[in-house]
Order: sequence, then structure tokens, then C-alpha cells
Amino acid sequence: MLHPNGRLGTLRLCWHVLHAMRGDLVLALVLTLVCHLLIPPALEHKLSPKVLLPLLGISVSVFTAFRNTQAFQRWWDARTQWACMVSASREWRDGLIALQSQPGQHHLWELLNRRQVLISWHLNRDLRGWISSSCAQATAQLEQELEIEPGRGRQELLRDQARGMAQLVKQGLIDAGPSRAMLLSIHSRILKAMGALEQIQQQPMPPSYSLFIRGIVWFFGLLLFLRMDEISHPHWSVVGFISLIGFVLAERLGALLEDPFTSATFGLPLDHICAEISADLLGQGHPSALPAQGPRAQVWT
Repeated sequence: MLHPNGRLGTLRLCWHVLHAMRGDLVLALVLTLVCHLLIPPALEHKLSPKVLLPLLGISVSVFTAFRNTQAFQRWWDARTQWACMVSASREWRDGLIALQSQPGQHHLWELLNRRQVLISWHLNRDLRGWISSSCAQATAQLEQELEIEPGRGRQELLRDQARGMAQLVKQGLIDAGPSRAMLLSIHSRILKAMGALEQIQQQPMPPSYSLFIRGIVWFFGLLLFLRMDEISHPHWSVVGFISLIGFVLAERLGALLEDPFTSATFGLPLDHICAEISADLLGQGHPSALPAQGPRAQVWT
């Protein structure tokens, strides 16, 4: 997600928002120019009755506020579940370290850690629906280290992780009681977080509701512009245009926030989160732990 950083951070943030709304800005400009040039003040007065605007304005405010609240809740829930992924991965690392009677002398421990990191990068790709350059490089590196075929999916990796825990018991590296139960508990936390993230992705806001809110916002904004343009003073026409853009901006911000995964600009910083998991489990020097952008970046995603 966009984060203002440095002197120009706020300006870059505004630029990205305006760039995402470029189609709405052009449409608003065209509609307001057509109304200003072709509709006479008398007709504008009839099209925007005074009794309608206050009632419609209240309705628009309520619907927009509700939609934006739900959109932010989806974003916050997704961020919370990714935080659970990070903390559970750290527990997984510490649990494996605690169970090693001879640390660093068995290859299976490292395989479990690397596979867990690869699972997080696969989750990154699956939630986005596309793969970033950082995700592609990290995935290729980990698949090479694990010596597995590139097409192996996340569900297969999870099954491999379960087989790995069973292998620890079979080889006598951990006991079949408390130690195995501890690892299964951590693995279960990871699965629950992944399931919650998939639910957020697969259950977006109903399209009909989003279309209704967008339509009523545009309808009210144009009526408000007609009421101000009726005064026949250039300054009031500008105020009407700015008011229209303000209501459209409020609605669009909710729409941009509604999907916390897909957009590299307005979504969660999935590459940074996965890089953090890589650093926790494999160390800061591992290639998959390198951040997608340097520490001096003005805007990170």
C-alpha cells in the first residue's frame, strides 16, 4: 500500500490517486462542460430541485460511509491475517530450533523452514492473481534449493510439510506426543490464516451494491453541479466541479481499498511481508529476504 516517505512522499501519493482516477476525472470534466454549455439556467433549476438535494446528500453520505467502512475492514482483516502468518512463521522457526537436539546437523530441519517460506510466496502469488518480479525470483530460488519442480502448487507444498513433520517422528528426531502436537498447532494457525485470506479474496463486495453506490454518487454530484452552475457565475461552476470530484473521490477510495491484494499500488505490501518471513526463517542474507525496493524509496508497496 502507498506510504508517504520523504519530502515528496505526499505529492507522489496524490499523483498515484489522481492517476488511478484519471478516467473519472475526464468523465467528470466532459459531463460538467456539456451541462454548462448546453443546459440553460432555467432548466438546471428544474433538474436540481432544492428539496431533493439535502435528502439525496444524506443518503449518499450514508451509503458511501458504509461502503468505505466495509472496504477498510476487509483491508484491515487481510493485514491482520498476514500478521498472523508472520508470527506463526516465527513460532515455527523457534519451535524447530527448540526441538533440535543437534542443531544444524540434519537437512530435514532446513527443508521444513525453506518450504514454509515458499508457501508464503505462493500465497502471495495466489492472492494477487499475478506474480511480481520479486515473487518470481524468490520462488525460483527456493524451488531450486528444495529441488522441486517449478509447477508444484501451494496445496502440494502444505501436504509435503505435513509429511515432513511425520518424517521427523519416524526418524526419531522428535517425539510423537508434545513435540509433534506443538508443530501441528503452529501449522494449524498458518492454515487458518491462509483460509481467512482466501475467504477475503473470494468474497468481495457484491457488484450490484458497488454499482448502485457509484451511480448514486455520480447522480448526486451532477445535480449538485447543476444547482451551483445555475447561479451563472464561473466561480460557482468551479466549486460545483470540485464538489463532484470530491464525492467521486470518496467513493473511489473505498473501491481502491476494497481489494487488499491485487493492486501493487493500493494493496497490501505482500512482497515486503513475504521478504520479512524469509528473513525470519532463512536469515537476512538469503536472496528471498531482500526487499522489493531499497530503504530510500519514496513510496513502497
